[in-house]
Amino acid sequence: MIRSAVTITLVDKLQTGPWIYWHDLAGSISRAAALGFDAIELFTPAADSIPVDDLKGLLAQYNMTLAAVGTGAGKVIHSLSM
Repeated sequence: MIRSAVTITLVDKLQTGPWIYWHDLAGSISRAAALGFDAIELFTPAADSIPVDDLKGLLAQYNMTLAAVGTGAGKVIHSLSM
C-alpha cells in the first residue's frame, strides 16, 4: 500500500512555497487526517519549536505519523547550506 503525507510549515517565510498547510499545527493535522493522509512532513523554524510530547500526542490523537522533518527553514531563516 502506498502511504501519503502532507506538508505543514510553521515558518512564516515559507508561506509562499508548495506547502499545503501553514501554522495551526493541531488544526492542520486534523484536516490532513480527515482528508485521508497517513502522515505529515513538518517544517519548523528550529528543532525545539514544538515539544516532542505535544507532537506525539497530536499524531496519536489523529492516528497519523511523522514522515519527515524538513530542514528548509535553516536555509530560509539562517542562510545555512551545505
